[in-house]
Amino acid sequence: MKLLSLCLILMLLGCSREPDTPIIQRVMRDGAGDVRAASTEAIQQWMQTKGATYAQEIWKMCEPVQKTAPSTWGDSTEGRVCKAANAVRFWGRGNVGSDPRKY
Repeated sequence: MKLLSLCLILMLLGCSREPDTPIIQRVMRDGAGDVRAASTEAIQQWMQTKGATYAQEIWKMCEPVQKTAPSTWGDSTEGRVCKAANAVRFWGRGNVGSDPRKY
């Protein structure tokens, strides 16, 4: 029984949670909910309701982090939030319009 308890405790200690970075804290505070369990697409859909300006603010926080992040960062919670922000800021710029030149 002691061995089973010890194994259970060691398993629980081995499960670590990602730290809440300032980026994650910001989007959760702004109403995104628990983004740790959300996909990039779900975060992107939520962020589209906030608009491209909000996504740009988040991206400005992401840029310096991304430059020094490891290759697995994109799969982390922070990485998914930043990928969503990048997509929304890019695609959410409004109507580009047509070329005004006449031929």
